[in-house]
Amino acid sequence: SGQCSRYPCENGGQCSRTSSTPYYACYCKVGWRGVNCSEGKHTFQNKKPCQNGGWCIQKGVDFVCRCRLGYGGDRCQFSECWMLQLPD
Repeated sequence: SGQCSRYPCENGGQCSRTSSTPYYACYCKVGWRGVNCSEGKHTFQNKKPCQNGGWCIQKGVDFVCRCRLGYGGDRCQFSECWMLQLPD
């Protein structure tokens, strides 16, 4: 019974009861993450975390951005001109 009886864990995640709020924890299958195992490859693509036309690539349960020429940073947020002005 409890919160696990409501099947809060998505995408095959396993629910375990806990003694603190929200009184359950989801253990996600590979490729999924988040409180209810609802975030995966499709989630990153839909949220478009990479800026300036960068490509989002799934890397395990996380992602990396591949930047277009002239951009850099973990989210492709910096232009080449801005990066050239960074102090040493």
